[in-house]
Formats: sequence, C-alpha cells, structure tokens
Amino acid sequence: MTVVRVAPEAGTVLIDVDETNAINDSVLIEGDQATICVDNGPSPVAVSKTGYETNLSYRYVITDESDTILAITDTNAIDLSGAGVGICRIWGWSYRGTPSNGSGFIGGPVADLDAVNCSDISDNFITIIRVTGEDCNSLSVNDFDEGISFNVYPNPVVDKLNIRINNNNISDEMVVDLFNINGQRVLSKTVSNTDTLIDLTSLERGIYLMRLNASSRGVLSTTKIIKN
Repeated sequence: MTVVRVAPEAGTVLIDVDETNAINDSVLIEGDQATICVDNGPSPVAVSKTGYETNLSYRYVITDESDTILAITDTNAIDLSGAGVGICRIWGWSYRGTPSNGSGFIGGPVADLDAVNCSDISDNFITIIRVTGEDCNSLSVNDFDEGISFNVYPNPVVDKLNIRINNNNISDEMVVDLFNINGQRVLSKTVSNTDTLIDLTSLERGIYLMRLNASSRGVLSTTKIIKN
C-alpha cells in the first residue's frame, strides 16, 4: 500500500484568454481583470490554474468585492449572470474532505473556507467587472487594433494626466473614457493626436481603466491608471 501525504495548495488562478474570447464576444481582458457586458445573456469567463496540488480536489470560489462567498463551482467556464452589475472575484480552492464541497460556507467570508483543515485558497483572485448599457459599447474584441496605443504620464497621477497618442494616421474622432472599479464611466474626453492634458483632481484615489476609442472602430487601446 502506498500512502501519499500532501498539503493543500491552491496556487494561482488565471484568465484563459483564448478560451474566454472564443465563448464571449463582449469581454475586455487586462491581466487578471476582465470587464464583461451583462446585457446579452450569459457572459462566461474561462479560467485556469497553476502551481496547485494535483492530488486534492479543486474548485473555483466566486465572491463579491467584500470577499463574501456567492458560489462554488467545479467548471472553469464561469458564468456570473446571477451576480448583477458590479465587481466579482474568482478564487481557486484546493481541499479534501470538506462536506458538500463547501456549499455550507456560501454567504460567509472566504477566510472561513481558507481556515478549514486541509483547505487552501489561491494566492490571488481574478477580478470580474460587470457593466451594462452604454458601457458595453466598447467591449467587442474584434474592434481592437494592436498598432495603435497611447502613453499616459505620470502614472500614478495626483492631479493632471497627460495623454499622448502613438499614431498620427487616425482621421476619425478619438475619445478617452475612464472607468472606476465598479465599471462606471467617470470621465469622457475627446483627445488629439498630440498631447492632451486631463484634470483628475476631482476623482477619488484608486484604480481606473482608461480606454482609447475611435468613432469608426471602437476600442483601440486600454491601460490602467492609478490615482493617488
């Protein structure tokens, strides 16, 4: 008889970019964050994992931004249709022997699940921002043009943010939109092919997503802005 002694290790969770783009045509992915539109029915995000213990059970845990558990699933194509507009988080969970695969912990904090014997929550989480209405207009991945980008500085920014477009061949109108972590648009401004200065002094400190849009082609580029 062979006895294998292992410790729970949930590792790191990742967005599976190729699979997500194949099953969801209204998603914008940046690192471990995805913004999706909730207006067109199911909008799944495919996830994967690395650095985990293969001899134990593994599931994905969905929480709100306060880390309260909303659901636990064994599928990697996660549909958050029941979560509504706002922010969700997806964690990995490595475990053995937890009754009903942890369903009794739904509604409680993810820390309670992490504290169970022979249980481990991933070192990170995936952030899902669910938007609706006009905020969905610029999420089609087919509109991306990798040859066009913009620089923003300074970043992090305290008050004035400078935007420089890195392509002088765009003839249509370009607009920069700024979204907060709840997926709400907090600023929209027409920009030029040269430098444009934007005043952010009225915004709260935090992380924002900035998108460069062209009137005829949709989203051209995105970047993350940190407001101090």
